[in-house]
Amino acid sequence: MSKPDDSSEKQTSSVDPKAYQESLERLSKIFTGMVQHADEVSKVRCPYRDRMDFCTAKFKCRNQISGGVGEALETCGHDGVFDFRSAWESDPGNYQRAKDKIAKSGQHARRERALQKRGSPKA
Repeated sequence: MSKPDDSSEKQTSSVDPKAYQESLERLSKIFTGMVQHADEVSKVRCPYRDRMDFCTAKFKCRNQISGGVGEALETCGHDGVFDFRSAWESDPGNYQRAKDKIAKSGQHARRERALQKRGSPKA
């Protein structure tokens, strides 16, 4: 087995700083466009919908359309016009109950503050 020659000169490449900066700016421009597009799409497209319109969620969703015989994945039926987060079937009623409870709690807190300002005892 031969050893590498210790006396051989190491190859060094000189990088043109101006060309390097231009390359970085070009890459930045490409990625900026990609990120902006992804940001816009994420506002209306279900995150579990793949490029072939299959649903990749590991849970049941009311937007899933049963696939044909032999299809492993359900088709995503999300049409992009509603907030898809409420479609998850863990218990859709929980969402509204939570919103109602938060609203009721806020009303109670406002009433308590108003009574305290007037110097009235707690209700």
